Amino acid sequence: MINYFNLKPVKKLTVSLRRSNGRNVLGRITSYHKGKVSRRYRILDLRRHFFDIGARVLRFERDPGRTAPIVLLSYSNGVLSYILAPKHLHYYSTIMSGYTAPISPRQ
Repeated sequence: MINYFNLKPVKKLTVSLRRSNGRNVLGRITSYHKGKVSRRYRILDLRRHFFDIGARVLRFERDPGRTAPIVLLSYSNGVLSYILAPKHLHYYSTIMSGYTAPISPRQ
């Protein structure tokens, strides 16, 4: 089981989700008692923009916009990014992306 840290997400890597709050296309309220709870959507690095640079897993998080767990990575050049969490990934393990990178995460 994955233990999620109760920390706030990185502000630069999030976007607020827009909700209708019970309003229709014309902006009129059609459904009452819809709360205004703000949720922050995490921006994922699906293309892995940094090749052949090692990244350390900082923490596992959950995204309110998806069901899969995500991982906060810290690259060796100081850049932070979120990716979808692969299986058998642990805290503080080092991963790489690229054509010559190993397939399994290194401890």
